[in-house]
This record gives sequence, C-alpha cells and structure tokens, in this order.
Amino acid sequence: MSDGCTWALDWLPFVGDMTPHCIEHDRACHYGGGREEFEVANRKLEADIRSLDGWAAGICATIRYQFVSSWLGWRLFNQLGPGLPENSPQGARYSGAEHPLG
Repeated sequence: MSDGCTWALDWLPFVGDMTPHCIEHDRACHYGGGREEFEVANRKLEADIRSLDGWAAGICATIRYQFVSSWLGWRLFNQLGPGLPENSPQGARYSGAEHPLG
C-alpha cells in the first residue's frame, strides 16, 4: 500500500526522515474518500513534515503539500474509497460498523 515518499526522497538533510509521515499519507490515499478527506490527508502530511526538527522542514512541507494537492494528487487519491476508519490517527470520518477494507 505504500512505497514511502512517492516520487521523492524519504530522507533529506536538514529535514530528516519523512517515511512514517509519507506511509500514513499513502494509507489515507488508499482508503480515499471525498474532497474533505483529500484535504485532511494532505494538510496532515504538511503538518507532520513541518514538525520535524530540521531547519528546512517548513520549506519541504510546503513543497510536498503543493505537489500532493495538485490535480495529479487528486487523480491518484482513491475518490471512490470509503475514507479512513473512525479510529484512524488522521481523524477522517467513516460511519460504518465495520470498515470494508479492513
């Protein structure tokens, strides 16, 4: 479901390791949903990268956010998916007794 930071380096000097954040973003894109879930996933990725210790984390977060929020990011997002399960750390909604994708 994830390859780390798709089409980008997982680690950068003065930023650090972004792999866990990229994997979480890939998970959100896999479960998909509508525009709201798309925006939540992208903003969470931006905030997570921005929170890293490196001085260049803010710059990298802005660039990554712009890329994942583009028309290509929307095309790669699972627009027909149910969204993340309720207990997801990203807080996206799913109203169902059991998530169909496990």
